[in-house]
Amino acid sequence: MSLRSKLIKTTRLKKMVLVLCVDFFSLCIATLVALYFSNVEISSINHFDLFRLLALPTISVIVFWFIGIYKSVVRYINLYAILILVRGILLAFFLNLAIKQISVNFYKYLSGYTLPSFISLDGWVVGFMVALILIIGSRIIANHFLSDRKSEKRVVIYGAGSAGIQLASALRV
Repeated sequence: MSLRSKLIKTTRLKKMVLVLCVDFFSLCIATLVALYFSNVEISSINHFDLFRLLALPTISVIVFWFIGIYKSVVRYINLYAILILVRGILLAFFLNLAIKQISVNFYKYLSGYTLPSFISLDGWVVGFMVALILIIGSRIIANHFLSDRKSEKRVVIYGAGSAGIQLASALRV
């Protein structure tokens, strides 16, 4: 049995967990790239900052779960699903920025010291772009790997009435 057929026959929960793990790994890579572009040395990160860095992909994956990103079937990805992914990534990054500000202010309130913001704005932008590329790219690669291209045929629908639109929607499914 090939890897493709094993993945297709796997339970829905296992597929969701697999996609969740790929997203988590992609977000960890995006965070490391953001640190690199912010000129941060890994050895200079303290425990509190390390906790904040680990929370970033974890919070993002939780946001993706609640938005419903993991409910979509990767084999049938379309532009609408990609837009939902972009919206989810944007929401996760803004939520992480807000949590970063709250945690920095809370730390300042408790200790009286200000934590340096070790990821610069450039780093956040680059991290966001890398996350977009990795997460959407993984979906497109999975779609290409799992879809059954042999069964697809090209069809021309003549007419733009409601019946033609309905037929085009049915054929996409």
